[in-house]
Amino acid sequence: MTSASSVSAVRPARDATPEGFAAYEYSSVKAPRDLEPLYIDAYRNFGWEAERDGMKVGTDVTLRLRRPRINVSRRELGELERSTLRALESIAALQRSCVVMPLVVSGLIGLLGCALLFVSVMGMTTGGVTLAPMIIGIGGLMLWLIAYGVFVSLQRRRVRATAPEIDRLHDVVFDNGARAAALIHQP
Repeated sequence: MTSASSVSAVRPARDATPEGFAAYEYSSVKAPRDLEPLYIDAYRNFGWEAERDGMKVGTDVTLRLRRPRINVSRRELGELERSTLRALESIAALQRSCVVMPLVVSGLIGLLGCALLFVSVMGMTTGGVTLAPMIIGIGGLMLWLIAYGVFVSLQRRRVRATAPEIDRLHDVVFDNGARAAALIHQP
């Protein structure tokens, strides 16, 4: 019969791991294609590595991430990671708003121009070539040109309005990354 002390000497300790053993955590994250480098850099601060290039679907990229299991305060690290993800999503939403709102307004102006051109063409086919349908058609073409100018103007205005908030959110991402890196690499 063997004693308890001899059994524990033969059995490896609970914390001991075999040589070459690696335990990884895996995750996947959807990121806008134009913000892919920012997402990769932000997640790198949390110990994540991009396993391979993300799968590109439409305007989004799915990043496949992995990291070695970390023996730190998982709750604090998770809170920092969630805060960073919220900031990254807010950056993406603000950048989308710099295109979507001007596109909608200029699109409506362009549609109004199309309607005027339609009225002009219908006026010429039913009433002949007269001055009124031609003026209406010129008005439609002018609205097309105005739509482009409105798009450019609104986009510039929206970029200026959102720039301070985007900069603040970048600071949140960088600060959380620095705190997470310090937490992971603490002795």
